[in-house]
Amino acid sequence: MGAWGARHRPAVDVPAGSDPVVGFDIHKASSSGSADRAFRVANPNFRDISMGLEGTYHGRVFTLVRNANAKRDVPLSKPLTIGEGGDDVTVTIDMTEWFLRPNGGLYSPAEGNSAGFVRAKIQNNIRNAYRAFRGTNRDGKNDDDR
Repeated sequence: MGAWGARHRPAVDVPAGSDPVVGFDIHKASSSGSADRAFRVANPNFRDISMGLEGTYHGRVFTLVRNANAKRDVPLSKPLTIGEGGDDVTVTIDMTEWFLRPNGGLYSPAEGNSAGFVRAKIQNNIRNAYRAFRGTNRDGKNDDDR
């Protein structure tokens, strides 16, 4: 799919102020917009998809793809201060939760590509796997828990 890695650190400009949530958009890489074009040149398999995951499950190779456009608002334990001397924020995606069944065990990742109950559950797990917290020292741990 492409090698983004688990610790990609993008920098974005946001208006000064205070906010109790981190909001972001997940969208399909389309042909419009220079950032999308540059991403698609570097990752040609991401044509009109927003997420791809390749792996093995019980010895079988699978590819899970999503073509959704979504907005996510992830709440923070304390409001984030934005501006000069403001906070850094860390957003994590815990992929260990994506295929968990509510009562234990795992869904087959390959079932996530077919419409139905399992795909809906996997999509909900992905949606709920995002965490955001103040992370000024960039160690991957919540500064508010210290």
